Amino acid sequence: MEEILKDERQRLSCIIKGTNVASWEWNVQTGETIFNERWAEIIGYTIEEISPTSIETWKKFSHPDDLKISDLLLEKHFQAELDYYELETRMMHKDGNWVWVLDRGRVTSWTDNGKPLMMMGSHMDITERKLAEQILRDSKEQLSNFTTHLQNVREKERQFITLEIHDSLAQFLVALKMEMGMFKKKVSKGNKVINTDEVIIEMDQLISQVDNANKSARRIMNGLRPDQLELLGFVEAAEVHVRDFEETHHISSHFDSTILEPNIHSEQSLTLFRILQESLNNIFKHAMATMVHVKLTNPTGKLVMEIVDNGVGFDKNQIVRPDSYGLIGMKERVKLLDGHFNIASVVGKGTTVRVVMPYEAK
Repeated sequence: MEEILKDERQRLSCIIKGTNVASWEWNVQTGETIFNERWAEIIGYTIEEISPTSIETWKKFSHPDDLKISDLLLEKHFQAELDYYELETRMMHKDGNWVWVLDRGRVTSWTDNGKPLMMMGSHMDITERKLAEQILRDSKEQLSNFTTHLQNVREKERQFITLEIHDSLAQFLVALKMEMGMFKKKVSKGNKVINTDEVIIEMDQLISQVDNANKSARRIMNGLRPDQLELLGFVEAAEVHVRDFEETHHISSHFDSTILEPNIHSEQSLTLFRILQESLNNIFKHAMATMVHVKLTNPTGKLVMEIVDNGVGFDKNQIVRPDSYGLIGMKERVKLLDGHFNIASVVGKGTTVRVVMPYEAK
């Protein structure tokens, strides 16, 4: 029997080691508790460092809020309302962080008067899983907020385009119609004949109104899709935009490109241009930068755009602000084109936006 028990304990020890699970044995009546080495290791200690051990050792390292839930579940198990005790709980690690463990156990023996005597169980480190779950929850929340943001942006864009058409284009066309009507009356029968100079002046005014209407229409269309991309191509359009940014905001801006024979398809061009617009807009609003450097390079099979500023930078771990949804949108657009989008920033040392896309030179 001793040999059999020895073999059983040896097998049990091997199973515990093989599954990397911590074990505990608790005398519910006396509070005496035995932990294995793995139990201490999960929270960054050795058994020697936390000895002597008792149920108070468990309470010392457990999260106060989780202890309340643990007590409730234990009582339900003791009252036979639950077959097993099971709880995902937090424990304080030696380095000061909370780690997550899956705590499971069951009463294995009872006193003569029906009270729990010995209870045994295990701890499994589930910190990585809980962190992954939190990242997934944050991602879903961010996606939900981003979707709402996109809907609001669409509504604002519709409103902006409507106002642009009403306040500029429509007014130019109304004024043009009125001037044409007045001119018609002047040259119609029954009115005295006007001379050539008057006709030329009237025609010049009409032409000016047509030009204004045309400029207004182009401004609206350019907001929907920059015509610079169609006329100049991405590289030249980007250079012009950087130069305009410098002139408008008086921030020293430099543009460098090693792409001699651009072969950038329309979706890439539009995405890169929008990222450039959004990045420069963020630099103007938030960076307090005095210098911006935009670089285009084409290592083998790649197209790389870097936008570097010497502004105040930011902490990438900070809570996402509503005005940062533009950056989220950039990242998603680049993903759709099999590219990579990255932001590197250090507080007080500026920010670098880097976009990498597949590219084949002509």
